[in-house]
Amino acid sequence: MAGLLNAVYVALVLLVTVGGLLALAFTTRDIRGESGFALDVVSALVIGLFIAVLAWTTVL
Repeated sequence: MAGLLNAVYVALVLLVTVGGLLALAFTTRDIRGESGFALDVVSALVIGLFIAVLAWTTVL
């Protein structure tokens, strides 16, 4: 049961982080134009994965 709660915790951290960064990418897309949007999405996913790894090592 504890492993399931840890997985849910990490999934929520990942969801909130990537969601927030993607929202930031969508808002800055309107300011800068769409040229850097794909890079923003990739960086949001990479940063979200990094934070999920940090969250996972925290719960271990």
